[in-house]
Amino acid sequence: MIFLAQFLHIGWLHSTGLLIRAAATARHEFDTAAHALALTLLPERPHRILGELATAVAGNSHALDKNTLAGRLTLRALCFAFNRPEPTTARDRVGLWRLAGITVETVSSTVLTWGLRPPGTDDWSAMMRMRADLGLVTHMTLAELSSIDAQLTAPGTTVAACESPQVLQRAAEAGVRSPLICFSGNPSSAGAALAERVRIRYHGDFDWPGIGIASRLHAIGADLWRMSADDYREAVHSGTAQFPLTGSPMDTPWDPELSLAMKRAGIAIHEESLISVLLADLS
Repeated sequence: MIFLAQFLHIGWLHSTGLLIRAAATARHEFDTAAHALALTLLPERPHRILGELATAVAGNSHALDKNTLAGRLTLRALCFAFNRPEPTTARDRVGLWRLAGITVETVSSTVLTWGLRPPGTDDWSAMMRMRADLGLVTHMTLAELSSIDAQLTAPGTTVAACESPQVLQRAAEAGVRSPLICFSGNPSSAGAALAERVRIRYHGDFDWPGIGIASRLHAIGADLWRMSADDYREAVHSGTAQFPLTGSPMDTPWDPELSLAMKRAGIAIHEESLISVLLADLS
């Protein structure tokens, strides 16, 4: 533990919440990170896949994922070990693990795109434009997004993004020319990597999990698309497919009135029931 602690700043540890967790939980996370760091910094360290390393140190292939405290602790320590800034994007995290001889599995995580036409003259950009011209939906992997340096959109472009694949499918069937990104629910690693590189305007479900996704995307700079209190009220009054609103309420910082309106109405509205409205915007 001392070996790991020398790489960590006490103020950063406070920000993780580690120091106020139950002692057993905190020690387990710290021990996992310390063990992982020790193995990655060995002079004779073997090349490993991240899930293999996590299994070796914790018996769980996801123990060092980006959303775990042990994973965050290990990456933070690697920043100090290699004199690198703390990673802020998926691409940065992949690169930092690679410095330590660790390969992150990057091919299973995908994000759906339609009509994306990168402006560059490189082969990849030309291929993406060709797929768009052929009317093909593209699954972009985290590996692709981590290795391609090309601009994904022309400067100043904002791309629409949705939660449900059904919205993107209908846009493709309608031959909509405007590009569209689909996160298929909560953004995957690939989805997060794409959101970090493209300015988006996002639409999702009017339920509390959907609001949670919208809030996380809004926090990293996304605009919101038809996600205001007025949009919600209009959907409620239109008599579109509605369900009881359940779960824990959440704030909507882009429009505080939206959260209040949802609490008052107690109605959840899924994105699929608003496809015609969204396609009209895209057209």
